[in-house]
Amino acid sequence: MTITIDPSILLSYYNSREGILNSSTGASTSSSSTTSASSAASGTVPAPTPPWSAKNASSQANTLATAVLNGSSVIPTTPLQLSVKGASSDYQALFTAYQGLTALRGLVSDALSTSPTATNKAQATQALGAGLTQVSNYVNGLSLQHIELTSGTVQSSDASTSGPATTNSSYTTGVIFAGGLNDPAPAFQGDVQFNINVTSYSGKATTIPIDLSDMGSTPRTMSNVVNYINSQLKAAGVLTRFATSETPGVAQTITVNGKKVTLPAGPDQWAFQINADTSETVSFSAPSTAAAVYVGQTSGNVTGYNNQVAANKSAAAIAAATGTTAPTTNTATQISAPIQQLVKLQTDTSTSATPPPAAQVIPGTPNASPDEAYAQTLNANISSVDATATGADGSVYVLANVTGTVAGDTPTSAQNIALQKYDSAGNLIYSTVLGSAGQASGLSLAVSADGQVAVAGSVTGALSPNNPGNGSTTADSFVAVYNAQGEQQWETTGLSPSNNQVNSVAFGADDSVYVAGQTNTPSGTAASYAPAAGYLAGYSSAGKSLFNISTGNANANGVAVDGNTVVVAGTSSSGHAIVNSYALPSSGSSAPTLTASRDLGSLGSGSIAGVAINDGQVVVAGTTSNASLDAGAVTSAFTGRQDAFVAQLSEDLAPSGSDAIAYYGGTGNTTATALTVSNGQVYIAGSSTGGLPGLTNQGTQEG
Repeated sequence: MTITIDPSILLSYYNSREGILNSSTGASTSSSSTTSASSAASGTVPAPTPPWSAKNASSQANTLATAVLNGSSVIPTTPLQLSVKGASSDYQALFTAYQGLTALRGLVSDALSTSPTATNKAQATQALGAGLTQVSNYVNGLSLQHIELTSGTVQSSDASTSGPATTNSSYTTGVIFAGGLNDPAPAFQGDVQFNINVTSYSGKATTIPIDLSDMGSTPRTMSNVVNYINSQLKAAGVLTRFATSETPGVAQTITVNGKKVTLPAGPDQWAFQINADTSETVSFSAPSTAAAVYVGQTSGNVTGYNNQVAANKSAAAIAAATGTTAPTTNTATQISAPIQQLVKLQTDTSTSATPPPAAQVIPGTPNASPDEAYAQTLNANISSVDATATGADGSVYVLANVTGTVAGDTPTSAQNIALQKYDSAGNLIYSTVLGSAGQASGLSLAVSADGQVAVAGSVTGALSPNNPGNGSTTADSFVAVYNAQGEQQWETTGLSPSNNQVNSVAFGADDSVYVAGQTNTPSGTAASYAPAAGYLAGYSSAGKSLFNISTGNANANGVAVDGNTVVVAGTSSSGHAIVNSYALPSSGSSAPTLTASRDLGSLGSGSIAGVAINDGQVVVAGTTSNASLDAGAVTSAFTGRQDAFVAQLSEDLAPSGSDAIAYYGGTGNTTATALTVSNGQVYIAGSSTGGLPGLTNQGTQEG
């Protein structure tokens, strides 16, 4: 049921705030006359006539809709004339909003009418969409003296409220403390300061500084800190409140020398629960901050588990073939399945004038590194994480391979990919699975400045009815772009008819998309069915193919864009690291022009992990067993086995005095798998089979 309110109620409410009574207000005509005389004598201005009381009120909607379709604005561009001089400007704003809503009502009637032509309906629908935006922007931009006006939603029940219809909303942070509710929490000790930023539905922003030193000698327990924060929120006049969220301790089972051992229940874990309603938007900031790094990792004995699965299958097959019974599996000695995690690390690179406190290790997290903020275990149906990226709003995107239902979304094939978005605390915001009919593997993702997300990888079978791919047994590359809400905007498969895949994807300034990969199909100058060849392809912001050219190398593993410059890094057929630079055409779908190429030398058994452009410099990362790569001055020496490396080159790829290369490795083989550049800092991720400088090994292979 929808309950509508007569617009005169709004005017009467406003008049009551102003101390004004209309001629229709009061118990009798005589009392109304007395009130009017008294108001005039005291200098109070009477209320102007509202538009819904005008003689032509019944035809206003049609008249205004016609004017809008003829080019007028839904919100009048000139101020409305009031019937009473000197009346509050608030009346003018309210009546303007009413006129805009009336015009929208007329447009709705035109769009739903059975008499207009299809063209007129389309015009009315288009004008309605634009008009809704105009009215919303107008209302949200108002600053009235005596009343607050806001947009809201129609509710199925009537409730008495002085603001828009709202619903309660709660958010639970990650674990802050493990122990008793009244025990001092280590995370609250020392200099702890942050700001809670609350924006009301009317746009009013309030910043509430929280400084735990103001608690004095009061112990900084979870409950005491919550009480202190709520006192500050109450004093600021906002509705948001904090509470504690408890997760009771549970017994844990670990494997020791091949045997399962059950440990006693650990301490209770505590987090903040932030309770608000939809009339407020809450965010947090801090006076001192540091850069954070997000890493997708596999935790567990992958090789041992895979060998165990293979042995169990073999035993079952032999038993079935011989008619015997397979040996009973000893669950106590079985290796647990590896898990996938999203790990957040705090770097020592301060992003503010004052360095922040050190990261607090999550309570109860085994083998956590000292700079670890959290390790979020992902859905059990996620088999691997291929890429991570961060957005401008601080959110984290994860491209994962999945084998089953994730966040209620079931893939249509046994192996698929999921794009997931998390907030900076590790809470899942959305998850969407690519709807391919065959196997799909994600290999790369990129996030644009306006929040669009590009996903690229390899697929067998049909990606969608419009993108049939190369069949059920042959791989094809694909690119898919999603908006900030996780809704797919477009998708396309790559080359046909033979094997190909995308290895890297990047956005251009205009939301165009560039991908680098490898194929053995025709691509520019690459011969048909030739050995694997690298390629560079471009797509418009709407998914239209712009070009596809060969890079002249065996593969293309990284792509980066800076204005009209595109840099591609890969390896040649002889295993050399090759970096190419291309100039994009000013417009149209013409292919880019190769402007420079540089050979860094043989990588040996290594490969390229990625490429980036940073402040006029090209940054290349990868893995090599060559101690003499041609990339300038060595700032960190080669260790003697297989190392990760980062090289810095001039953007035109010409040898320069600023060229430099750093090797990173330890006692084992070190492999670089990812590269990110942020705020001038270069980060690489990978794995090592031996000890790394300054770090303590936790297992046989380290990330």
